[in-house]
Amino acid sequence: MFKKLTRLTLLTLIAVALPTVFLFVGSAWMLKASGRRDAQPCYANAGIPGTKSLAGKACGYSSQIAKDYWGALKNGGCIDAEINFLKIDLFLFVPIYCGLAAFSVWLVGRPRRFRDTILLLLPVFLLFFADVLETSIHLTHLTNDGVSDFLIDVSGYATTIKWLLALAVAILLIGLIIRRWILDMKAPHVGNETPL
Repeated sequence: MFKKLTRLTLLTLIAVALPTVFLFVGSAWMLKASGRRDAQPCYANAGIPGTKSLAGKACGYSSQIAKDYWGALKNGGCIDAEINFLKIDLFLFVPIYCGLAAFSVWLVGRPRRFRDTILLLLPVFLLFFADVLETSIHLTHLTNDGVSDFLIDVSGYATTIKWLLALAVAILLIGLIIRRWILDMKAPHVGNETPL
């Protein structure tokens, strides 16, 4: 019984800690590495509180709000920090975070069949796609001659969907952890835990 409790506790800690610790540590590192933290006075002078970006707007945004935001950054001289932040987000943060979230969900869910694995990880794949879509549109707009208002509106919707999927993945992980504890505590021996 003690071994079972120890194993379940370690499994829970690993599954929760991997994406959560990376979320906080990775976000802080991104602010520093991109130059966004040092550019806070620039953001404040541009009328943008702190380092709040469009990606943090869980309810989305219109193309006009995005253009006003990017215009304020350009006028304030903060656009390089924003572009660096988006590049780090797109090429490092999102793949690593979604990979850790997928591993945590898989670790706790332990599906037996490939089809079950795909279904279990689908919310994480969709989260990855929504985040990449949103960031790609922002980066394309800022590094090229801009994109259409339609694409900027799409990125606003992708932002909302990203936040809803992040919530869904968190709820899925918590549900799988609770399920794992219930099933494993009912199993008579440590090796007889019920997989998905």
